[in-house]
Amino acid sequence: MKTLRESLLDYDMAMLRAIAEQLQIPLETNIQKEAVDHLALELSKPEVVGKALALLSSEEREALDNLIRWGGKAQVAFFTRRYGPIRPFGPGKLARERPWENPASPAEKLWFLGMIFKGFEVTETGLVEVVYIPEDLLSLLPSPAPLEETFPVEVAAEPARKSKAEPYLTEALFLYLVYLQKEPVQPVYELELPDAAKEALVEIFKKRKVWPPIWADLLLPCVHSVALSLGLVRVESGFIKPHPDYVRPWLKASQWERLTGIWQAWLDNLNWNELWELPALRCEDTGWRNDPRLARRRIVSFLSRCPEEQWISLDSFVAAIKEVEPDFQRPDGNYNTWYIRDPTTGQYLMGFEHWEQVEGALIRFILTGPLHWIGVMELGWDEGEAPVSFRLSPI
Repeated sequence: MKTLRESLLDYDMAMLRAIAEQLQIPLETNIQKEAVDHLALELSKPEVVGKALALLSSEEREALDNLIRWGGKAQVAFFTRRYGPIRPFGPGKLARERPWENPASPAEKLWFLGMIFKGFEVTETGLVEVVYIPEDLLSLLPSPAPLEETFPVEVAAEPARKSKAEPYLTEALFLYLVYLQKEPVQPVYELELPDAAKEALVEIFKKRKVWPPIWADLLLPCVHSVALSLGLVRVESGFIKPHPDYVRPWLKASQWERLTGIWQAWLDNLNWNELWELPALRCEDTGWRNDPRLARRRIVSFLSRCPEEQWISLDSFVAAIKEVEPDFQRPDGNYNTWYIRDPTTGQYLMGFEHWEQVEGALIRFILTGPLHWIGVMELGWDEGEAPVSFRLSPI
């Protein structure tokens, strides 16, 4: 993070005067660099920090305290959703309207007091905009009491109907390999299965009762992508065939080794993208990309925070993620760059207001689809068609 002086250097004289006026710090120069040096020195004094803290309402202090708890920084999108917008002002408009006298939000109050700033941070997934407290100012602020880390899920009643955690994916993968060994299947493109092979495999899955109670139509695409990730198939003499160098060790492996191999292949899989597979969403390929691995890993990590051996309300699990880490699959917190439509209405699902339709639907699918197929998730129903609860099954 930048220092206070480095942060103030990004401001023009109008903003520097706004900060100084609120804290009754005289600025007797019109030279920006001199004003920055003076203001940085004054804002670093404990008595001035105390004066700034005294100007905060309880909600504004909560915003500051939480930012301190988060290590002094947070993504702008996340922070402003929780604590309100920080409006852009040019020098002239700032001087005319004097918005610090009536800030629009707790975040904006902290902004005009010079307690928080904006910047950019390089992460594993790219450049993200953050709001931060300068490192030297952070050291002067009192540490708030730690909050108990919670993940507010609800324990559900014993469901009226259950679906046990069965290894659908493992069994379907075995049937898939047997079929490709016996039948001459020519790829449509690279290793893409032709429609006739897909239809035949679906019938085999149904006949052998390897047909999960929900999302069954998406089982085969997932099986095919896992097979590709594990290297179990290849094109041989123009046909898709099991790769003996990989299939033999896989078949000889223990049930546990096969299961953990499938688990890891699914977690790391880029060939299968749950967001793009969901029937309730229509993703448009306009150049944007999501990382399906990020969503899977975060959802799995949240499962580790659920009570063991208990039925958990699916609705409460989705709500808990929305409260604790809504941006779990969007590191930049931007909800306006993914072109996703509602296939029924044709409406674009942009903006945080559509979180339930996109993120919520994805969470439900991963729990009731892939995790159930792998065999780590039991599902529970009441009277409706959709599962209402789940229970982790040890593997």
